[in-house]
Amino acid sequence: DITKGLFEFLDRVRSHTKLPLAVGFGISTREHVTTVGSQAEAVIVGSKLIDVLDSAKPSQRAHDAGMFLANLTGKDIKPVGREGDQ
Repeated sequence: DITKGLFEFLDRVRSHTKLPLAVGFGISTREHVTTVGSQAEAVIVGSKLIDVLDSAKPSQRAHDAGMFLANLTGKDIKPVGREGDQ
């Protein structure tokens, strides 16, 4: 569980700063984004996006990244293709 102890930790950090807090360790699913995003001002996805890019064919990287981000955010993101693709 990525949130084990996280919310208490965020409360402790908030007691020392008024800056917005971002969390970015272990975030890889939409559930993670919504759960962590309910307590932090920002959610960072790094490693999972790199995994998506690494596993895609070069010509599919932008498309696969767009699809991953659409699923992660629950928003309709138009995948980007190479110039000239339809």
